Amino acid sequence: MHGSRVWTLAVVLFTLSPVSAAGQGLGGSIHLGTLGIGGRVTLALTDAVNLRGGLDFQPIEISLDISDVNYDLSLPSPSLTGLVDWHPAGSGFRLSGGASYFVNELELRGTPLTDVEIGGQDYTPSQIGSLVGSLGTSQIAPYVGIGWGDATRGGIGFTADLGVAVHGTPDAALRATGPIGSNQTFQSNLEAELVDINDEIKSFKVYPVLNLGLSLGL
Repeated sequence: MHGSRVWTLAVVLFTLSPVSAAGQGLGGSIHLGTLGIGGRVTLALTDAVNLRGGLDFQPIEISLDISDVNYDLSLPSPSLTGLVDWHPAGSGFRLSGGASYFVNELELRGTPLTDVEIGGQDYTPSQIGSLVGSLGTSQIAPYVGIGWGDATRGGIGFTADLGVAVHGTPDAALRATGPIGSNQTFQSNLEAELVDINDEIKSFKVYPVLNLGLSLGL
């Protein structure tokens, strides 16, 4: 997705609400968590219900072992999140529901250092080069969670979120950058290997969300 479309979506997420912001509480927050570094804008609809939305950017990669190959996994970035928060009895505790939108797929890159077996046949590192690809998931992931904090109450406060974004069953795609990459037998073996990889990762259907940060009421 082009950058201009991302920022257009962000503006819509921040500004659209079913009621006018006039006379309503408004606040913002910044946080650090599993979605990366991000911020939220919060608009009070009632004393107990808020709208909250914002952007996250993920600056880190993680290592992941799949079928005896170590991969660097680039997490999806940027992501947009829109939530409805319910604060029971107007407390700081909140129950949240909404969705996250992952602009990019999770990217994989692994460079074998020793011979590896792919589809029942051994290949050398010089033949394979690197294995690059992605973990395809649903771009729109429904979110449910709990948390603490209400940026619309004024002043500086603490904010926290704990929840899950349900992105569905991941689907791995891979290709080799080395000279064996265009070999038809290797491609068939890689397809067979992908069946095993997808079976290994099929249980990873949710993205865990943990955010900690500070809020400021406006």
